Amino acid sequence: MQVLLVSSDPSLREEFEAALENLKDFSPSIHTADSPRQGVEVARIRRPDLVCIEMDASGKELERFASELSIHAPRTLIGAVYRSDAFGSDSSETAIIAGVRAGVSDFLRRPLSTAEVAQLLRRARDGTARETPTARGIIVSVSSTKGGAGKSTLAVNTACLLARRAPGQVLLVDASLQLGVCARMLDLEATTTINDAAQELDRLDPTLLRELALHHDSGLHLLAAPKDPLGSTEVNDEAMAQILATARQAYEYVVVDTFPLLESVVLAILDLSDLTYLVFQGTVPCVLGHVGYLRALDNVGVDISRQRLVLSRNHTGFTGELSVKDIVRKIGREIDHVIPYQRRILSSMNTGEPYVLTYRGFFGFGRAVRKVVQEVVRERKDRGASDSPDKSSGSTSVAPEGADPVQPSEADPGVGEQPPTRSSEVIQ
Repeated sequence: MQVLLVSSDPSLREEFEAALENLKDFSPSIHTADSPRQGVEVARIRRPDLVCIEMDASGKELERFASELSIHAPRTLIGAVYRSDAFGSDSSETAIIAGVRAGVSDFLRRPLSTAEVAQLLRRARDGTARETPTARGIIVSVSSTKGGAGKSTLAVNTACLLARRAPGQVLLVDASLQLGVCARMLDLEATTTINDAAQELDRLDPTLLRELALHHDSGLHLLAAPKDPLGSTEVNDEAMAQILATARQAYEYVVVDTFPLLESVVLAILDLSDLTYLVFQGTVPCVLGHVGYLRALDNVGVDISRQRLVLSRNHTGFTGELSVKDIVRKIGREIDHVIPYQRRILSSMNTGEPYVLTYRGFFGFGRAVRKVVQEVVRERKDRGASDSPDKSSGSTSVAPEGADPVQPSEADPGVGEQPPTRSSEVIQ
């Protein structure tokens, strides 16, 4: 659950967290804003389940805030907090009436009590459960604790295969800000990058985002990483959150390639992700590091239901190799996907032609990526989103549910490898 506290008084967060200490059923992610204006911006990006805002004496500021929030985050529950000694009898009545008219759900007296906070959180939770899913896109992130695990390879190939299903409706965001490789893996020149989107935040909308994205022949759009590794300072967590929130409005699927560092930008990505694929290798150091990573994700509130464990078998056949059972026993969780090693992956990276677009596949890597894509499509369908692309995108067709534009004919890895097939032949 996402909670936003809007107040110029920092002690409001302390009161809220103190009230939470006795509530074992709730562990929300808490965001803060110093003013109603900033609160609207944060709510537009974060889409919180609950907003608690400090109420002004007249109620006018509260009324304006609630009105704007109804546009940007219509399903957010609003609770107004106040100090009784700050209001006279007449002013408090006026403020409460204004708040009720604006759609405020409850009024909480400071200092906050555990019982009142619990009641408000339950109402927010129950309201979220009753929501009708909207037609916004799904955000899928691919994360890892170290480079070289196959994270970018999985992100690029997943995005390309999704783009075959929904041309013009898939955006790949290269959020590996200093060492992004997605443009090179797609053989694209990064004429515009995520930096351009960050510099245009004040006017960033779905139309502008589509203009900034690079277009690939597969139907995939790419928001490339900065060209200069030192030029990514403008892309902070708030900028990233706003870019992804806009992308969700502009595309059916948003795939984000992250970088192996658990800091504010990556946390913002994980916070907004509907699914997060956690890629790791089957070596002892990587497995142990992944155990710590999963623990950290639990601590920062990335729900386990949104996590998918991906074992990357990009090194095989060595002495002391861990079995899947060994890894599962150490991690304490089942592995959702196993990505096998395949020599042709390296060739596809060198030529800038993603594997899933140049080889037909039923076994090995192609099959593994197809399972990931099917899971992503299923997740979006379960959220009630339409499978039809936006007519404004210029897209003409989408593969039906369960169909796959890549026809099965690939042999097992390393057994009778077939020559590459051009992408134009694959989609026939």
